[in-house]
Amino acid sequence: MFRLVAFTGAALIGLGCSSTTAPAPMDENTFSRRVFADPPREFGPQARWWWPGGSVDDATLREELRELADLGYSAVEIQPFMAAVTNADLREDESIRTVGEPAFLAHLRTAACAARDLGLSWDLTLGSGWSTGGPNVGDDGARQLVAAEQTLTGPASHQGPLPEAAPPAWIDATNSILPAIDGFDEESVLVSVLATEVLDEPDDAPVVLGEVVDLGSNVEGDTLTWEVPAGTHRVFAIYENRTQHYPLGNAYAAPLEQARVVDHLDRRGIDGFLERQLDAWVGAVGDCLPRAVFVDSFELVGELPWTTAFGQAFESSLGYDVTPFLPFLFLEGGESEYVNIFGEPPARYQATDDRGARAREDYEAFRGSRFTEEMLEVVDAWVEERGISLRLQAHGGYADVLDAYALSDVPESEGLYAGGSYDFLRLAASAAEVNGRRFASSETLVTLGARELTSEEVRLVFGRAFSAGINRLMLHGHPYPYLHTDGERWFPFHPREDSAVTTGPTDLSFDLNPEAEIWAELPALNRMSARLGYAMSRGSAVTEVAWLYPEWKVQNFPSFGVEPGRFESEISRSLRRAGFTYTRVSRAALAGAVAQASGLTVGEASFGALLVSDVHAVDPAVLTAVQAAADGGVPVIWLGAFPERADGLVDAVSRDATIATLVERLRATVSSLATVEELVPALAAAGVSPALVPLRPEGLALSLTHRRVSGGDLYYLFNESYGSLEEQLRIPDEATATTLLDPDTGMPLPTTIDGDVLTITLEGARGALLYVER
Repeated sequence: MFRLVAFTGAALIGLGCSSTTAPAPMDENTFSRRVFADPPREFGPQARWWWPGGSVDDATLREELRELADLGYSAVEIQPFMAAVTNADLREDESIRTVGEPAFLAHLRTAACAARDLGLSWDLTLGSGWSTGGPNVGDDGARQLVAAEQTLTGPASHQGPLPEAAPPAWIDATNSILPAIDGFDEESVLVSVLATEVLDEPDDAPVVLGEVVDLGSNVEGDTLTWEVPAGTHRVFAIYENRTQHYPLGNAYAAPLEQARVVDHLDRRGIDGFLERQLDAWVGAVGDCLPRAVFVDSFELVGELPWTTAFGQAFESSLGYDVTPFLPFLFLEGGESEYVNIFGEPPARYQATDDRGARAREDYEAFRGSRFTEEMLEVVDAWVEERGISLRLQAHGGYADVLDAYALSDVPESEGLYAGGSYDFLRLAASAAEVNGRRFASSETLVTLGARELTSEEVRLVFGRAFSAGINRLMLHGHPYPYLHTDGERWFPFHPREDSAVTTGPTDLSFDLNPEAEIWAELPALNRMSARLGYAMSRGSAVTEVAWLYPEWKVQNFPSFGVEPGRFESEISRSLRRAGFTYTRVSRAALAGAVAQASGLTVGEASFGALLVSDVHAVDPAVLTAVQAAADGGVPVIWLGAFPERADGLVDAVSRDATIATLVERLRATVSSLATVEELVPALAAAGVSPALVPLRPEGLALSLTHRRVSGGDLYYLFNESYGSLEEQLRIPDEATATTLLDPDTGMPLPTTIDGDVLTITLEGARGALLYVER
């Protein structure tokens, strides 16, 4: 018998927090229908709670927390910032820009302890605004390289000033979407002077360059003296400076020009921020510590993201000087996460062979390792030392997204990035499954162009998240009830003409307030979410297919509205229509996998088959791991072309030869497919079958996720459409009892079972939990 608990935190004593006694923890591998019907608060969704900077009062904070508790939330996440606050508000209310000051810290302590008294957990955002940064960052802010160019024609003797660094195009482009860049840093430091012949300058492809020469010895002061060879040549004066990226919407007490996003490639940036800001924030709340520190998605910018001494560290790590390859590292239009949402920019220049592309691959890999070591691991160690968890949205950063998610205690996805698609939601859930994390969360209710969603749209995005393996929702969100000087209620994602800071030209996110259409329904929706959060965190996830994620990043793109099945990949659809579930595994995770005839074990997860697709230039270690899986008796399915070369420039010839050898072996040992239509038959031929077999000829229309618990299995079935659906599913293994449970009520639903065939009808945007006892 397991006790129902409303809060499972540690006992809190002193500094204004109530003392509580922690009940015995639940058995994480056991599912109870009684607990499902009446789930503890801890499994409910979390509320993102926006404060208008420091302009809050203790009485209202306590009142708001009581209301959030009554609405069925398990926790709040405090984000103090000033998006959509007007210039008039700032003139009349000096308390807005007081984040980090003693008065703000006192309010933070009040909220922290009041939350705990109410049985609510609370999380703290890593700073005010985003991306992470603060005042007095100075030279520890984000940095970049900027290439100033000059074209010379030879043969000729040239003596003249070096081309000067100028504002790159991404600055204005970024500020036209979100005003996050405070101009161009004129304090630029010359890094190198290079030149190369221009061999071709096509209109629809990167400019082709010849051999790059270093002209550093030809420069005296700011004057270049050079005997220009015959032909057209391009001179590059490459400078390092600060990106002038400030945390959007930050409400620190310091002037705007003193607030800067920290350098994510050198730990001095985050070390300084933690010391100057978060140490004080966490220290102020005493024993009412946050459950987690939350790191929002990394919306980073730069012409070519860099840091001081990056070049030296690169050479020390990879064994070659990157300087002659710098022109090939730049992308057309720079690297702004806000601008690149409209498409991945191509290379600005290319070499006559693939050396430029290979150098860019090395740069991205080394940048990713720096980002992990100098930013993510520093934050992770800081929270761990204080007994706090880390909740992390790893997308948008520079590290391998799956490996970065894996560093956190709670990997978090979201409903806006990459369209909030099923494929994207599966990434955070996959990281949790492979790395043994109990929870994977998602920031939900976020959409472009709307200030609220209908009840059916809310149900659809909730259900999509749970069916993708997410088991904790973070609702975006609840604004503190602040009034502008004109009496209008503040909502941080509603742009106004007189806003001091905006988050873009259109409404964004859900304004959850008592006037919202779904307000009366919100407690029931949160209760439904708590039931599913409980059920889908019991036991362990079961998926049949490990699907290699061959890239390090996720391509973002804009998405308006809520549309069923939108943006799901063809491969994902094909697998799911046949009843299969899958887990994305990173290249590094696959390299550590163990293969045997019974299946493939990757971290904490096991699979019946390995699927590989979309692999281009690749580390030989990845193909070695694929071959090891095949040699171990695991069915391996390769969809599409095999890679033709290794990634990177280091030992390229020998590594390319290794790739060629491995590919020849793989051709003889894996199932090689040309089209997605061949995928499901190939799995069947390999003896891999889904846990529930769809019987309709057109395949499974419902979404499905599966967890194994003590004595049985749980399946969440969800209708991601706005119309009614009927399905017939075969339950292959013998069951002692089969129960269909309603997440809305917690009660059993009428169940139609004929032998081992289940017939189920679900209305649009509704789900059911199938509990199969064995």
